[in-house]
Amino acid sequence: MKKPILLTLAAVLFLLSGCSMKEVIDPTTGDLNTITTGTDDGGTTGTTGTTGATGATGSTGATGSTGTTGATGATGTT
Repeated sequence: MKKPILLTLAAVLFLLSGCSMKEVIDPTTGDLNTITTGTDDGGTTGTTGTTGATGATGSTGATGSTGTTGATGATGTT
């Protein structure tokens, strides 16, 4: 009965060892302190950069050519 419990406890301790916790001894008091390490969300967000300059206006397209005059119609008979 003791072997399965010890194996389970060893497996749990092995899995917990991957967590982001660290035990350190305080040099002044000698106490064992648990420190959690991980993501530091305490920083402030930087300021937003300035907006870039507006681009230049495009040029106007070329003027189209003038159309040709149509042919004169035929004179009718009397």
